Amino acid sequence: MLLSIFLLFSPPLLFTTHALQVFSQDPLHYTPSPGCGNPPIPPLEPGGPSLKQKIHTPALSGGDREYLIHLPASYRPEKPAPLILVFHGKSMAAEEMEAQTQFSNPEFNSEAVVVYPQGINDQWTGDPSSPPPSTLSDTHYTRHLLHHLQNTLCISLPHTYATGFSNGGGLLHLLACSPLTSPLIAAYAAASGAYYEDAALAPSGRGLFTECEYLDGQQGAESKNSAEEAREGEAEAQGKKKKKKTMIPWLEFHGTSDPVIDYAGTRTPDGPSIPIDAYMATWALRNGCPRPSSSSSSSSSSSSSSSSSSSSSSPSSSSSSSSSLSASVDSQPQQQPQLLPPPTAIHTFNTSTNRSTTHFTWTCASELSSNVKNPSPDPSTDPSTNHEINDNNANNKAAAIVSHYQISNFGHGWPSTMALSNDDDQRWGPVSFNATRLIMQFFAAWGGQQHQQVPLPLPLPQVARGKEGKEEREAEAITSRDEL
Repeated sequence: MLLSIFLLFSPPLLFTTHALQVFSQDPLHYTPSPGCGNPPIPPLEPGGPSLKQKIHTPALSGGDREYLIHLPASYRPEKPAPLILVFHGKSMAAEEMEAQTQFSNPEFNSEAVVVYPQGINDQWTGDPSSPPPSTLSDTHYTRHLLHHLQNTLCISLPHTYATGFSNGGGLLHLLACSPLTSPLIAAYAAASGAYYEDAALAPSGRGLFTECEYLDGQQGAESKNSAEEAREGEAEAQGKKKKKKTMIPWLEFHGTSDPVIDYAGTRTPDGPSIPIDAYMATWALRNGCPRPSSSSSSSSSSSSSSSSSSSSSSPSSSSSSSSSLSASVDSQPQQQPQLLPPPTAIHTFNTSTNRSTTHFTWTCASELSSNVKNPSPDPSTDPSTNHEINDNNANNKAAAIVSHYQISNFGHGWPSTMALSNDDDQRWGPVSFNATRLIMQFFAAWGGQQHQQVPLPLPLPQVARGKEGKEEREAEAITSRDEL
C-alpha cells in the first residue's frame, strides 16, 4: 500500500526566475486544437496559480471528475501549447503530485500546459484494488479529458504527453495500449511504475499489463459489455481504422530497492509485478527492436567478459554490467520463453557516494529515430541541468525510443533533489538529479515530428466555432470547468 507522501517544506512549488525552454519553436511542428482562439476561462490565468476544475463524463468514465490545471506564463489563446498529463500515485492528491514533480515550475517547464487528473478514491485503473475496467475505466476518462482540453484550450495536438508515478505510471501502459488514447499521446514517462502480473489482478483485469492491444493486435482486457461502451463503439472503430503508430516512446525510472513495486517483481506487497528489466525490453520489442538470435546471444555473453561498459557500448560489450537488466536479457535467456531485445547501449554513472544510476537505451527504430527533429540535450553538456548527471551518451539519448534509468539503492518515489517526508522509510532519497528535467527533454525529442501519425481531434462531437458556437462553448465551460 502506497503511503501518502508530503513535502518537508510548506511552499507547494519552488518557482525560480530561470525558465527552461526545450520544445521546438518551429510553428510547422504544431497542429492547433479546436480550442485555439478561446480565452482561458476566469479565474484561470497564464502564469497564475494552478486551479482545481471539474469535468462531467459518462458513467464508465466516472461521472463528475476533477483535475488540477496550470497554464504557463507563455500561454496564448492563439498559440498552440504542448500538453502534459501528470497522473499521481495511489493515495495521493493532484496537488501533492504537482508539488513533488514540479512540472508547474518554470525552471523545468515554461511552455507546456500541465494537467494533474485526480483519480476516484485516489487510485487508477490497474491497481489490484481498483474496480473492474468494465465498470470504471480511467482510459475512457482520459479520452474524455483530452477531448475537453482540446476544445477549451489552444493545444498542439502532436505535443500531448503523459507521465505518472507508481499506480499512475501503471495507468500509462493502459493509455499507450488502448486504441482510444494511444494515437493521441506522443510519448510516455513513468517513475516507479506499477505493472502487475495477472496473478495479482482480479479476473477482470487479466492481461492489463501483459498485453498491448494497440500494438500487439490482441484483445485488451477491457470488455465491451456496457451500454456506454456500445455508444462509443463507433468512435473506437474509427480509432482502430487509423494507421497504427509504429513507435511509442517510453521512459522509466526505477529504484533497485523499491519496497512497493519490487524491481525483480517477486516481493511486491500487493502481488507479483512484472520485472522491470523484462518490462522495458518488451517495450523495445513492441517498438520494432529485433530479438537476438540464440547464436548472437551466446556470442554476446562470451565477448562481454573482456569488455567494459561505456557510452558507445554495443549490447554485447555492455552485458558485463552488473545490472539485473543486462543479466536478464543477455546471460539468462533460457529463463524467458522468447529472447527480448538487448539494450543498444548501457551507461553507468555515479550520482552519490552510495548510489549509481545505469541508463539503458534502445535505439532500434533507426528509420524513425534518425528523423527526430528536436534531440534532447545531453545532461552533462546542457548548462541548464547544472551538470546533475555526468552522462555523455548524448547520441543514444537523442534517438532512444525506449529509455530506462535504473537507480541503485533508491526506493519508491519521484527521483529529484528535493527531500520528502518518506525518504527514511520508502523513497530513500533524494537523488542528485531531477527526473522532471530529463522527462521534459525526452518529451521534446519525441513530439512535433509525429504530427502525421497522431490523429487530430478525438472522434467525439466537436464544440462549434465562431458566433454560432459561443453559447455552446459557454455551456460546456459552465458544466465542465466550474471551479471547486
